[in-house]
Amino acid sequence: MEAISTRFAGFRGSLPAPLPNGNRCAALPIGARLVGKKHAKIHWLIKQEIPMKKQISFIFLLAACIAIFAQTKESLLEQLRQANTFENEHIGDGGQKSELYAAAQELVNLCTDSELVKLLSDKSPVVKCYAACFVQDKNLKADWYQILLKETSDYEEVYFENYDLISTVLVGDYFLKTLFDKKLTKDEQYKIKLELIKKQSKLSFAKKMLHDQEKSNELYEATRKWALTGNADAIFSLAKYKKEQDLHLIELLKDKNMSLFFRAGLYNLSASQKPFLREYMISIMPEKNRKSEWKDFYKLIAAYHDGFSKEIFNMAFSNKVDKDIKMYHLESIYEAIKGYQDGFYDDYLKTLQTEYNFSDDKVIDYLRKIETTRLIFPYVILNLLLFILYKFTKKLKKLHRIISIVDNLLFVLILGYGFYITNPLLVILLPCVLLVAYPISWGLNRELTDEELASLVTLKCPFPFKEKNIIKQKVAFAHFAFFPFYYLLDSWSKA
Repeated sequence: MEAISTRFAGFRGSLPAPLPNGNRCAALPIGARLVGKKHAKIHWLIKQEIPMKKQISFIFLLAACIAIFAQTKESLLEQLRQANTFENEHIGDGGQKSELYAAAQELVNLCTDSELVKLLSDKSPVVKCYAACFVQDKNLKADWYQILLKETSDYEEVYFENYDLISTVLVGDYFLKTLFDKKLTKDEQYKIKLELIKKQSKLSFAKKMLHDQEKSNELYEATRKWALTGNADAIFSLAKYKKEQDLHLIELLKDKNMSLFFRAGLYNLSASQKPFLREYMISIMPEKNRKSEWKDFYKLIAAYHDGFSKEIFNMAFSNKVDKDIKMYHLESIYEAIKGYQDGFYDDYLKTLQTEYNFSDDKVIDYLRKIETTRLIFPYVILNLLLFILYKFTKKLKKLHRIISIVDNLLFVLILGYGFYITNPLLVILLPCVLLVAYPISWGLNRELTDEELASLVTLKCPFPFKEKNIIKQKVAFAHFAFFPFYYLLDSWSKA
């Protein structure tokens, strides 16, 4: 048998060779039997002939590290369990860093993936919420559907502190708010949503699901059962289905929640509601305190998009509205109409911008484009008159030279302004446009025959004129289209 020599104290002579079954340690003397398959590193140390004292020191150091590591996790976990508040990263008026949040972060860093998943079902609501907070962006393998399904019934409260704001949140709400979109598939999300509505959950997340736009027969049946119990959010949720059998339930919102009633009205813009809405407007005009429902009221009024809408808006602008609260009415109107960039509410947008300073970048750009469009129309009429005048008074060269310069300056200003409101950098392209336009207009008017020029115009004449007259019309159209440029060049030419 092959022998293993050693210089270690306590070993005399040589050690027997390893057994053939691969168990290299079974035949060693008692002092070396600590070396086994699970202690390969120690076996390696023996083979390297490291002194026994150093080996023992290493083993004790390793054991101590493991013990300290486990003790650290336990102490951090116990610290979190004793807390009754979930502290965000920054707390207090000064926004100082939270020691509790740092402890939770350290615990998460020490835990394995499986330990993190276990923390999600810890007995402490604070620990559970911290675990949910830190796992939301981690790619952990777990049955997230079952975890969140269980949390749909978790109504335990936990305090939340963020800077100087302290509030209470249900643990189930925090789990769903944090993990619902990140951990569940669309199908799983639908199942959770249906479960929340079926059990008529107390979670505020269930309210969010009721306000969601997703529709199905299952959701409708569960929602209607809840609505029949008088729940205002469930009644509002029925409005999106637009069923006549639910109209009497929606009417109940007038007494339960006026804001939800106005929002429900957006799904059914009924003329029968106009008298009530008009009476409501009359009732709030003398109000001296702002109401949150006004925003939803004016959004509903704007959605009618007719003379009735303007009638109500004019009432808000009138002196009958309490002057101290008038700005809140106008602010709500502005928020309601700023998305309607179709010209119908332009006068109100201008008034709110110029007289009351309500504006944002999108509305400013829209109004500028409207102004540019309105400048183009009179400019086209002006050029039509000049086009006709120039046909009959070409001999008045000096007069037309002055007029053509003014006309082209107007064109440059309008085009430059249009470029600027679209994108300020586009103004750089203005000289390029002019360098192309002037040669083309000259070539079309001077170098092409009428037949060649008419062939370039693809517009069809709606009247049954003779071919000769059609050619004349197309030529006149081409001349007018490039008139400002040709007008300047021709009036200054010597020919």
